[in-house]
Amino acid sequence: MALPRLVVDTNVHMHVNAQDLPGEEAVTVLVVEDDSSLRLLCRLNLELEHYQVLEAGTLTQAAEHLAQEPVDVVLLDLHVAGRHGTELLPIIKSERPQASICLLSGTSESDPPLEGVDAFVRKPFDIEDLSATVQRLSMLALER
Repeated sequence: MALPRLVVDTNVHMHVNAQDLPGEEAVTVLVVEDDSSLRLLCRLNLELEHYQVLEAGTLTQAAEHLAQEPVDVVLLDLHVAGRHGTELLPIIKSERPQASICLLSGTSESDPPLEGVDAFVRKPFDIEDLSATVQRLSMLALER
């Protein structure tokens, strides 16, 4: 009896959960987004990937989290409650210099070449693409 041939799909993407990343503690992601439904979508999907998730609907809330909580990755909307999300960049770098930053934007602006920003994701986004970006940024933050 012949055994079936093993077929390897080279297009398969390796998927790693946050719990599989190096380090003893879970990776913490701060989602700064004024759209509560989008914030919830991000939180639920990232929690399924075993990330700890903090939420902020304003830059003030985000600054409070950064001052009080360990944060590894920041998903930062470019426009938050009438303010420009980049106002938070100096606070992130001051409070959590090892944190990786991903800007989220629903505008047609070109990718902003901002110092300290590690990724840019255009909205609407595919949640799997966002998860892959967070995974990459988590590894980057842990290396810092």
